[in-house]
Amino acid sequence: MTEPEWLSCDNPTPMLEFLRGRASERRLRLFAVACCRRIWHRLIHDGSRAAVSFAEQYADGLCGPDEIGTAWAGANDARDLAFSAQEVHRRSRSALEYYAASAAYDLMNVPPPEDDPLSVVLEDAGNSCEWAASAQVHVKAERAIQASLLRDVIGNPFRPVTVAPEWQTPSIVELARQIYEDRSFDRLAEMAESLEAAGCTDAEILRHCRSVGAHVRGCWVLDQLLGKA
Repeated sequence: MTEPEWLSCDNPTPMLEFLRGRASERRLRLFAVACCRRIWHRLIHDGSRAAVSFAEQYADGLCGPDEIGTAWAGANDARDLAFSAQEVHRRSRSALEYYAASAAYDLMNVPPPEDDPLSVVLEDAGNSCEWAASAQVHVKAERAIQASLLRDVIGNPFRPVTVAPEWQTPSIVELARQIYEDRSFDRLAEMAESLEAAGCTDAEILRHCRSVGAHVRGCWVLDQLLGKA
């Protein structure tokens, strides 16, 4: 994959293949979570929503492997309920709800340390993309949105950008923390202003903060400011 292909790609699959061995498990897991959060309205069972929330917390080290069993069981029960509804009613809405529940279940395939976590996360992310693409919008359009989400998480791997330590003032780091924890990504434009005031002249960082596209947990600018890998 070339840089122009990365920047214009409207399908996350070849992008994920290119990233194999180049991106952290955390970031790829958060990308898969972001794909599932796009279909949050289709996750009608508590177990599915809890699974997505668990996967996100697991990515940030807020819960451990000993808690996977409970989250997995809840996701499995939710998928079974959605499958039963699909079998009984055979309506397209119930089918989409089953796909969404399956995506949440896929997020629970967190491998033990001795396995290859990257390959499993890539597979889970692909499954989540497929289910997400089945909901409400045309498959091609949804895949393009997912590709944009992946660029938000990874940035441009051909031109990596580093945040200078002098830009990480206490107030900027606190703003980044608030945006990350509250999902208040609309405040990224405020972040751009703060970074400029701190002396940041990097055009890519400022452009990304001011971009109108979707931003999610794992956003590469926020991750760098917060020291997340």
